[in-house]
Amino acid sequence: MRNLKILIFIVFCSIYPITNAFAYLDPGSGSFILQMFLAFFAMIATVVSIWWNYLKNIMKKFFSKKNKTPK
Repeated sequence: MRNLKILIFIVFCSIYPITNAFAYLDPGSGSFILQMFLAFFAMIATVVSIWWNYLKNIMKKFFSKKNKTPK
């Protein structure tokens, strides 16, 4: 099993050789990525909060006890 993993690694490295990317991430890019993650989690929290309140209102209407006796 270990020999198979080594063989797959060697074949993969020969097909896709490692080269330099010559890429640069400035601090502004890191800040933008951080803002995207924070906005994503804020969006998820907002959606869950809205759905939770909607579900609570439905359950409140469904389980509310209205004792209306005809006179």
